[in-house]
Amino acid sequence: MKSPANGPEPFLNLAGLESGRTVFDETPPERKLTPLQMRGKVLVDRLRSKGREQSGMSTASGPKIGVALGGGSARGLTHIPYIEAMDELGIKPTVISGTSIGALIGSGWAAGMTGKELREHSFEVLGTLRTIATKLWSTQIKGIGGLLRNGISMQLDATHIVDAFTPPNFPNNFSDLKIPLYVVATDFQSWHQVVFNSGPLRPAIAGSIAMPSIFKPIVHNNHILVDGAVVN
Repeated sequence: MKSPANGPEPFLNLAGLESGRTVFDETPPERKLTPLQMRGKVLVDRLRSKGREQSGMSTASGPKIGVALGGGSARGLTHIPYIEAMDELGIKPTVISGTSIGALIGSGWAAGMTGKELREHSFEVLGTLRTIATKLWSTQIKGIGGLLRNGISMQLDATHIVDAFTPPNFPNNFSDLKIPLYVVATDFQSWHQVVFNSGPLRPAIAGSIAMPSIFKPIVHNNHILVDGAVVN
């Protein structure tokens, strides 16, 4: 099958998501809003009004909002339109928590990336199957020496995944973030959640996204970590 003239077809077409829109913004004329949708519209309008009123106000004088971003593999990309809507409203969270892909996206948000920047970066690294395959393969093969020493494992290294899918100059420590971040992972031995909010950032994220059987467990801070979505 030939590729289109303008390049390979996107694997995940994020360009179609309209920035800052909600389900309440465009309702077909022939359809009426349900009572639940009406309540949602009132809430969205109220938040937008407050966002405009408090534009330019400091976090100390404005409302304090904490945001929790859940897992869900590729479905976690739906966090991005929500972040764009928050940007449109002029609302910045006081604290962010995330588990699995929510930890990965939340770390970018906490590092200061806007919803638009998160969208563009996601489209860049997840745009085509070829891009994804190249990045995943590069995380497995770290030179001929590593291949001869370790062979090819069927499990991916989540630490290399974090390195491959985060932008350049990404923070290395929680203290480098602009918004406090809490990353949820699962302790494989006790099967309880572990929450990180200080120290090295990348291994905490790697532990949070390490889906059992697909990724190798991550050893960090005396824990053997797997995907945070296992327990939360």
